[in-house]
Amino acid sequence: MSGNLSILDVSSNHLKGHLPNPLNTSPNANLFLLELSNNQLSGPIPSNIDQIMPLYFLSLSGNQLNGQIPALIGEMNNLEVLDLSRNNLTGSIRSSIGNCLTLYVLDLQNNNLFGGIPRSMGQLRELRTLHLVNNRLSLLETLDLSNNRLTGLCGDPPTLKCLDADSNNWGSRDDSDGGRKDEADDGNGFIDKWFYLSVGLGFAVGLLLPYLIFAIKRSWGGAYFAFVDGTAYRLSTRKMRAATRRRIWGTC
Repeated sequence: MSGNLSILDVSSNHLKGHLPNPLNTSPNANLFLLELSNNQLSGPIPSNIDQIMPLYFLSLSGNQLNGQIPALIGEMNNLEVLDLSRNNLTGSIRSSIGNCLTLYVLDLQNNNLFGGIPRSMGQLRELRTLHLVNNRLSLLETLDLSNNRLTGLCGDPPTLKCLDADSNNWGSRDDSDGGRKDEADDGNGFIDKWFYLSVGLGFAVGLLLPYLIFAIKRSWGGAYFAFVDGTAYRLSTRKMRAATRRRIWGTC
């Protein structure tokens, strides 16, 4: 690779064949972003992938790569985004990944990885996104999230203010119009019941109808969820790519 090249993005093409192994890298290489996703590349990941310096963003997702994750992956000290998802990678998750202390996104989903999750990943203090679904990894036995600054679902529940029965006291009623007020209250209560019932039925139909359709036509369900998954992946990849480009241009 030329020493003048800083960004290489050839994603979503029809590239085929094996990646050079080992890579023929220049000692003066200055590559920040390598994006080869969504092609038809095969074979193993080059064993000297760590020689591409100073790489911030590496995406090889959506190919047909096989073999194991290179042992020297942990030598990529500047790496912030590592996306090896949707390949045919085997073996275990390398414990050396824990040495990539600047790693922000790690995506290894949809491979054939097995074994446990290495303890060294606890060293990834900057990690914000981790995808490991659809592998053959061992069950997670312990998840320790103590001594952090987690917010959101782990925070305090919202405070609910409820009205007691006395708060609806409208004061004394005149006997002359008490009957009419009682009738109006009964009418409003009847309308409220039908309103909430209709909302509940509409919600239930909205949930069950797509389920029934997808249960009857499984091919439709597969196509729909594949479309949703692909759209979400493309959006997340674009965001990661844009963020990395901004960082790269700020560094240059």
